[in-house]
Amino acid sequence: MTKLEDIKLGDIFYYDQINLVTNKTITFKCRVLFVGTDWLYYDSWWDVIEEWTFVPVKKNMAFYSFPLKQFNKLTFYGFEPIDKKSIDKLFLSSPEIILDMDKDELEAHVSDNSIIETYTSKIAFLPKGPKSGVLKPIYFESEKITVGTLIKQILKNQNLDFVSSDRIKVCRVGLSGGFPSYLIRT
Repeated sequence: MTKLEDIKLGDIFYYDQINLVTNKTITFKCRVLFVGTDWLYYDSWWDVIEEWTFVPVKKNMAFYSFPLKQFNKLTFYGFEPIDKKSIDKLFLSSPEIILDMDKDELEAHVSDNSIIETYTSKIAFLPKGPKSGVLKPIYFESEKITVGTLIKQILKNQNLDFVSSDRIKVCRVGLSGGFPSYLIRT
């Protein structure tokens, strides 16, 4: 059995899912992009067109993610490298989570000057709308973004009434405009 700490970029895994319409099991072939704290981010193979979903890399995409709590449901077998050009465009070094705190703590941390290492000049924040949909992205300069600056931007651009959770967890979801994109995951 494969251990979580041994998983690397390009590892191939498979998982089964039951199609509720046909009641048949479908096996998905996937390729690891990165392992986060809560999620395994991956690319998916399309048999019909014989291509991976994210390569070539597009400017706007939402990564597929699988909860690490269910890691034992995956079968790992094989490896297929991802070319350096694609890796660079996917900003895989950008962190999975850039903020994690309770709503009522936000105001107390607006003067926090701790730097968030984003590995990019900009990030996209995708605010949630009134029906939990995603609104137009807001781009922040991020080379030396601090926790306080990020909180100020979130408070300015996100109506917190639209966030159902008491926890504000800003997580990586993909790319927007060619930059790493984040939203508040509930």
